[in-house]
Amino acid sequence: MPVINGRYVAPVDIYDPSEAQRGTGKSSLGKDDFLKLLVVQLQNQDPSQPMDDKEFIAQMASFSSLEQMKNVSSAMEATQATAMIGKTITWQRKDGTVGEGVVDSVKIADGESKLVVWLDKDNAEEISLKDVKTITNTRYVTE
Repeated sequence: MPVINGRYVAPVDIYDPSEAQRGTGKSSLGKDDFLKLLVVQLQNQDPSQPMDDKEFIAQMASFSSLEQMKNVSSAMEATQATAMIGKTITWQRKDGTVGEGVVDSVKIADGESKLVVWLDKDNAEEISLKDVKTITNTRYVTE
C-alpha cells in the first residue's frame, strides 16, 4: 500500500487499461475521479488527526469549480454547435472519407453536441464538433 504523509492510502482504480487498449483512455481527471479520491482520503485518514476543516473546504471548493467548468464547457459547445445551423461543413468520417453537407439541426445527448446533416431525404448523419474540418457560410457556396 502506498504511504502519503506517513499514512497508508488504499489505491483508487482510476485508470482502466481496457480503455487505453481501445484508444479511449482518459487524458484528465473528471468529477467522478475527484470524488473517488476524496472518499478514499476520508476513509483512510487517521482518526486521531482528522483532515483540517480548511483543507476539506478547499477540496470541496475545487470539486465545485470543476463541476462548474464542465457545465460552462458543455454550454459553450452547444452554443458553438447551434451557430453552425445553416452552414455548410466538411467532416472526417471514421472510415477516412470526407463528408459535406448543410447542418440542419443539433442533437445534444449525454452532454455532447452533435451536428445533424441530412445526406438525402432518408439518411442523416450526426457529426461531432471535433470531426468538423471546414465551415462555410452556405449562401456563398456555389455549385
